[in-house]
Amino acid sequence: MMTHIKKLTNLLLVTLILFGHNVGTPAIPRECVLNPDTLTQALPQDTLPELTVEKSVVEHKGKTDTYLITKEMRGDAREAGDILGKISGMHYNPLTKALSYLGSGNVKILVDSLERDDDYIKRLNPDRFIKVNITNFPSGKYSGYDVVVNLVTKPLYVGYDGVVIGETRIRPGHNNGKGRNISYWRGIVQATYTREKWNFAFSGYDNGGQEAERRWGEEVFPLNNYYRKNLKTDYSDPNYVSHSNTANFSLWTDYKISDSHSLSLGLFANPSFSKNVNRNMIISGIPEETATEELQTKRNSDHGSFARAAILQYRGKAGLWSIDASAQYTRTSVDRLSSVERSSFRIEDNRHLANDFVWGGIDLSRSFLDSRLGLTLSDHATWTRYTEKGIPDGNLLTSSKDFRNALTAGIQYNPAWNWGIGADIGFNIINSSYADGKSTNVTPRFGLNAMWSSSKVMVRLNYTASTFYPTLAQQQDFGRFTDSLIYSAGNPNLKPNLYHRISAMVNILRNLTISGEYCYSSNMIYNIAGTREGVRPDGINGYYVAFQPHNGRLSNWKANVTYNKTFNRKWTVSVSASVDGRRTVYENERKSRILPSYNWYLMYNSGRHAFQAYLSSSLESGLAISPQSVSWTRSDSYALSLVKFLFSHRLQIVAMWTMPIHMIKRSNRSELISKGYHRVSENDRYRRDDNQINLTLVWRFQGGSKTRSYSRRNESINIY
Repeated sequence: MMTHIKKLTNLLLVTLILFGHNVGTPAIPRECVLNPDTLTQALPQDTLPELTVEKSVVEHKGKTDTYLITKEMRGDAREAGDILGKISGMHYNPLTKALSYLGSGNVKILVDSLERDDDYIKRLNPDRFIKVNITNFPSGKYSGYDVVVNLVTKPLYVGYDGVVIGETRIRPGHNNGKGRNISYWRGIVQATYTREKWNFAFSGYDNGGQEAERRWGEEVFPLNNYYRKNLKTDYSDPNYVSHSNTANFSLWTDYKISDSHSLSLGLFANPSFSKNVNRNMIISGIPEETATEELQTKRNSDHGSFARAAILQYRGKAGLWSIDASAQYTRTSVDRLSSVERSSFRIEDNRHLANDFVWGGIDLSRSFLDSRLGLTLSDHATWTRYTEKGIPDGNLLTSSKDFRNALTAGIQYNPAWNWGIGADIGFNIINSSYADGKSTNVTPRFGLNAMWSSSKVMVRLNYTASTFYPTLAQQQDFGRFTDSLIYSAGNPNLKPNLYHRISAMVNILRNLTISGEYCYSSNMIYNIAGTREGVRPDGINGYYVAFQPHNGRLSNWKANVTYNKTFNRKWTVSVSASVDGRRTVYENERKSRILPSYNWYLMYNSGRHAFQAYLSSSLESGLAISPQSVSWTRSDSYALSLVKFLFSHRLQIVAMWTMPIHMIKRSNRSELISKGYHRVSENDRYRRDDNQINLTLVWRFQGGSKTRSYSRRNESINIY
């Protein structure tokens, strides 16, 4: 009986549409998943114009806002990122691929709830998507992000798309040294094929570079009554040259078992090579005595670096619970070669590094009270093994094993669409074992968030307590001389870094954002220069400097103002200005510094002429600080970029010129002061970008873009 009633209802609906009656938002049979854009009918005898079915394009449910992608949003969109930029409060820079929501760049982007490379997702064909889910203050595996953006593919979609990208960077004259005008090159191939329940994605890139700069400065060893000065070379003959080449290949297969269950398998390969050579004429000796001038050469290189990984992910449901479970295995290995050579001595340190990494995790989530209340439970575990062996003898130098387990429970309450509160609580267990012993650390996980909004203002408050772990290399009880008077070692007594962060943000009219944050840690990890006494590489028993990581304190704050606005669909302006202050402490040593930074751009977009122009500028602070050292960059830059689209936007040509215009005195400087070691160093990296030209070609291809149709007897409804 109910089946006959449904058939009669469907027939009445079709009749009303044919006769032009306004029925508001009709109920469509469940077999036909509707796009809000259009509902088109075609009968064999008649050809009817496209009919538009009006439907709300925004749905609020708990802490998630769903935006249905309209025909107007697709409009002149060339990639998925362009669609995101048309959502109210979302800002997307097509040139840099930078994405922010309500002024926050702390955004995680997904496709069909799956993790992929961010730029890969932003380059996808916009026609494949039906909606965008925006989740504020996510919990579980994405806890810590302000927003998760999830692009959802149309059901029953069939099609392929991809891009081929070539890019090069040219430094004219002697900006990159003699005979090295091309400083960077990159090639990218990305392809995706989707057929209903199956999805196959391939992404590969190969990039390389050769960059040169001058480095100079002075080192003083007070306990040794010794100094060393690195002389400044000619601009056209930089003494520091680096070469690198990196490739990355990934292949994903996704299978949608049913509406409630899906599987994904990812395979990765990442070979790379790097080499840098630093040649300095140095003057060294005892103050007030005749100095010695000689050539010093430092070489560091990574040969045969190779990482491979496999990831398996399951997403599904069990009753009212949603499940997201993943497992991953990664192995990396590299031959790391290092040497320092002068006429008086030579140090060589060659070793093979290997790291095995196994990760597994499960996230459970459930909604209550019509999605106003959400609960998440997470359990993530990591097991790692790290080894270093000498080259060529293969002797084991050091090794360690780590097991880390993180348990978290989260709750989020959104009684209304415009406000909500949430909390996360849990703990981390870290077990480490190494040659001389074992250690166990337990740290808390905690978070609070609140959000309130009106039609004109949004306010976010957030507090997190999260743990950052020392690297496995930092924990090794093993060291070596890296220079005649400098020794470098690990520290197995390092504690994990418990990092507290409080942030507040106010967004006004979705264009102006004022934000601030304060961070504190009592276990921040710093590389501290101490003093030891023993046999040095020159065979003398005496003082030398020993660098070793230690836990210290950090407090830093940041204030930021951001304004984004598009005028008349042609002009876009984006301005961001920040002030960053940091203070560090280790025992009786401390350093602090405050530096400003800014970036802005003005974009003109002519859809009619398929042309874009950008004028941009930035002021870099490049602040890095420890209790003994401060490094900073003070450099402003201005650039003009032109973008032209050809062949129905399939071909994109981008040219950017970095202008030799500067409003401030630029510098790049580092200072370190400790009991046994003083160092001042500078470089001219900031000068090398003047008149730099970047050229990029992008070719987009797509085909078979369609969706299945619902057919019955002699009529059909095209779902999209």
